[in-house]
Amino acid sequence: MFEKTVLVVDDNKDSLKLVKDVLEAYGYRVLEATHGLEAVELVRSEKPDLVLIQLPEVDGLTATMMIKEGESCCTPVVAISAFAMEQDRERAMQAGLDGYLTKPINTRDLPRIVASFMK
Repeated sequence: MFEKTVLVVDDNKDSLKLVKDVLEAYGYRVLEATHGLEAVELVRSEKPDLVLIQLPEVDGLTATMMIKEGESCCTPVVAISAFAMEQDRERAMQAGLDGYLTKPINTRDLPRIVASFMK
């Protein structure tokens, strides 16, 4: 039924629901996590095609590093953050993130952006 799976990690239930609803409307299977350790466990057990992570900066970066250090993990991890400064983006990319989106999320562009990371 679903072609691709996206793990959405967010400690804000409203933001989590918004991203989930948009992606499900485009046919993605969406897994949910509300904290970094739960995300790491889901990546290891469910092997999603993409991780969208929206957590406070340190937890999100730590979770990304833990996800990326898994045995030959090639799952792309993309941050969604309110931090829009270039140094925030650089720090995130140095932590191993594959992409960095800033809030507010454009719900029209989100499905296209997600698809671009799954090629």
